[in-house]
Amino acid sequence: MHNRKKTLNINKKRALGKHPLLRKMILRIKAEASEFSTVKAILNSIFSIYSTDSVIILIEDNFKSKKVSKLKKFLFIHNRYLHKIINQSAIKAEKVYLIPSKSQIEITENTIKITRTQDVIFEDKISFLEIANGKVNFTPASYTHIEENTYKIRHLRFCISKLNRINFENKGQRNLNNRKIEGSTNLISSYILENIIDSTNLIIVGVSENGIIQIYNKAAEVTSGFSRKEMIGKKWFDYVTPKDVYKYYAGKTKRNLQSFETSLITKSGEEKIIHWQINEVHFGGELVGSIALGMDISGLIKYINKLNEGHEKFKALEENKLFGIVRRSPYGKYISANQTFCQLTEYSLNEITKLTLDVLTYHEDLDKERVLIDQLISGEISTYKIEKRLITKSGKVIWVEVNAAPYKNLYGKIEYFIIIIENIDQRKNAEYTLKQNEIKYKILADNPTIGFAFSDDRGFLIESNEAFHKMLGYQKNELLGRHFKDFTYHEDAKREAELLEKISTGEINDYQIEKRYMNKNKDVFWVDMNLSTVRNEKNEIQYFICITQNIDTRKKAEEALKQSEEQYRFLANTVPQIFWSADEYGIVNFFNKKWIEFTGLSVEESINNGWLSAIYPEDMVSTEKEWYEAVNQGIKYEKELRLMNKEGKYKWFLSKATPLKDAKGNIIKWFGTSMDIHDLKIAIQNLEDAYKELKKANVDLDNFIYTASHDLKAPVSNIEGLVTYLDQLLKEMYSPNEQNGEVESLIDMMYQSLAKFKKTIEDLSDVTKAQGNGTSKDLTEINLYDALEEAKITLMNDINNSKCIITYQLTAPEIKFSIKDFRSILYNLLSNAIKYRSRKRKCRITIKTYYQKDAIVLEVKDNGIGISPKNQEGMFQIFRRVHNQKLDVDGTGVGLYILKRIMDNNNGSIQVESEVDKGSTFRLIFSNQKNNL
Repeated sequence: MHNRKKTLNINKKRALGKHPLLRKMILRIKAEASEFSTVKAILNSIFSIYSTDSVIILIEDNFKSKKVSKLKKFLFIHNRYLHKIINQSAIKAEKVYLIPSKSQIEITENTIKITRTQDVIFEDKISFLEIANGKVNFTPASYTHIEENTYKIRHLRFCISKLNRINFENKGQRNLNNRKIEGSTNLISSYILENIIDSTNLIIVGVSENGIIQIYNKAAEVTSGFSRKEMIGKKWFDYVTPKDVYKYYAGKTKRNLQSFETSLITKSGEEKIIHWQINEVHFGGELVGSIALGMDISGLIKYINKLNEGHEKFKALEENKLFGIVRRSPYGKYISANQTFCQLTEYSLNEITKLTLDVLTYHEDLDKERVLIDQLISGEISTYKIEKRLITKSGKVIWVEVNAAPYKNLYGKIEYFIIIIENIDQRKNAEYTLKQNEIKYKILADNPTIGFAFSDDRGFLIESNEAFHKMLGYQKNELLGRHFKDFTYHEDAKREAELLEKISTGEINDYQIEKRYMNKNKDVFWVDMNLSTVRNEKNEIQYFICITQNIDTRKKAEEALKQSEEQYRFLANTVPQIFWSADEYGIVNFFNKKWIEFTGLSVEESINNGWLSAIYPEDMVSTEKEWYEAVNQGIKYEKELRLMNKEGKYKWFLSKATPLKDAKGNIIKWFGTSMDIHDLKIAIQNLEDAYKELKKANVDLDNFIYTASHDLKAPVSNIEGLVTYLDQLLKEMYSPNEQNGEVESLIDMMYQSLAKFKKTIEDLSDVTKAQGNGTSKDLTEINLYDALEEAKITLMNDINNSKCIITYQLTAPEIKFSIKDFRSILYNLLSNAIKYRSRKRKCRITIKTYYQKDAIVLEVKDNGIGISPKNQEGMFQIFRRVHNQKLDVDGTGVGLYILKRIMDNNNGSIQVESEVDKGSTFRLIFSNQKNNL
């Protein structure tokens, strides 16, 4: 802005026809090489009197180039514009010209001619300043009195005389440094000092030893708003905000430089932040006061905050979990490392600081990085980046990207390298895999069932195979350029967006997801999608590779299976029995609520082998053994066992399990139930006990019947003998004409009674045999024709008397059975058919035999009086007669009982069909018979 105003002023002067180089003071300075400090002092005086555009300075000395550079720095501190001019000026020999740039100059002994343009030519006389032995001699050019006033010659002479006096007073203290001389000079309240301190932008406040302000420059006035008159003579502590004064007091006794910030309240009430540098001033070996140099840093606070923020960011970067940050010496030794790098290399921080570059770097990459390090040290390159392989502590090789930059000290020497390491192992492996699988890619791209598509880094489709666009129902040209979101089902878009965000941050490089697409007809279907990322050497995403397979049928089947599983669990929890399931290896993985309610065990406590804890200890070993034997053999499992309920009591259960097999016969699951049979078990036990008692009673009854039948035979025989003797005696006593008919009738009745008594005894004997025989042992092949003929001969008198007609049809001509039991069966069936024949019609008996699966059926059908339905119940009970007792039919009611007992003992059965006054049909089923046809 200052230069712009100056240009505008020059243009204005040109417009008025005046030369901008007229009326300038030309000073030619000659100085020895040792008078550099005096040159700076005289230049300070000159710049306090003349403005930069009213003076031209020519310096002739034998300064070396290093001194010239210091002169440039001095001028830069004094005024940046002068520094700019001296940079644009030509440095010829050892001369420095502070004149406008782009000018041609001609210098003679006493004059100077400057040509700026054809229109601007300046020529004037030169005044001389010669510095030797610390003394300044001034020889002005010949000027009139008016010109001397115009060029401020008097002021310049005054400053030179003051400077010469100071140099003379300090001649005995030449060993003191120039800074102390200048500091002492600054304490002098003089014209030159005022001009010097006012020419800087720094706040300068001179404070006497007792704290009174003696110097207050323009910068202080501008910053505080208080004038010099208002502040000189005031106390320094009234100027600085009281709360900050103690910062100065705390270190004053140490008599060293103090640097601190304070709050300064301006005249308008505004608060400003000032950074102070306090310098104690000594003169003649005594403390004469202090100089406070201040800088308004209110506007820098935000930059300081940003600097602090940058420091925090660097600290956060060093502590981040994505990148390894290390410091390494130029010779390859590791100085420090963050936790991420330690985890990557598997070394502790203490171990890493003992390692060097060649230990951690894969040998094939070491030379390549060393070349880059040498170039960095020599200055050929400012940074380097390389992809290389690291060797971890366990010997694993990992690809990383290394970014290295040097850290230099104030002297420009490299102290160490700051290195950022990023793990790119997945990306490198992906690139390698992609390169190695180009043939596979082609096969995949041409696959008719697997969709294959490319998209750019934003997700817009750039290529796809035929299977992909057919899957979506589009033509290929309709899909290209469309975003994947266009055909992704809205409920799955958010879930996939989270995965894409992780890819963009570098957290993952690929993912697999089951999601839904919408085809062109807006039909929703399930796909299995694998998305992988291809990145460049900068780890920037180039494009995405998407492999898609239609799994809609499978997902629907899974959904159906899920619903089926839910229904299965619902049904399992509604059945009254304990229901459980196991996998193909027999590991139990489910129990219904009935189990939980009974045992008090949760499902988590019961699955696997936890269910064994509920089994009665004596049953546990056999139960587990039999269960896994059934699982290994793939057969049904059945076991009676005792389970403990939540009250600690045991109950009997019947546990069954059946395997579920697939189409190939492989077991895929086991389903089992455990049914409470405790009450049934107790009842069976009671029945067994009762059966034992009954069996014992039957044995006693059989013994009684046997004893009774055996013991009654002798008395009956005796009675029969007595009746016979009586009959013979009566016949001998009386002649035939004298015999009494009534006595004969009584004798006949006695014979009939004895016959019935003997018959009853024989039946009781047969019952005893039937009960005691059990299953027939003397099995033989019986020819049924022969057996029937034999039975007819036995019953010949009854058949002849009844005139019954017996016919038979024997489809099964032979039977394997006990011959005596079979004779008894035929005798009882034919005898009963004859006894209970109808007197209204001619007696007919039909006998049939035939095969029924692995059995033979013997069917005997008659046309007799039949059996009423109420008498059919209990007809096979002992001593039970199913017909009216008034019928003139002999019988004890044991025939059918014997018949039933024989069939039961041989696993056979009897079926009866009968209708009153029409006849009866008896069907005897003999099991385990071979079909010989």
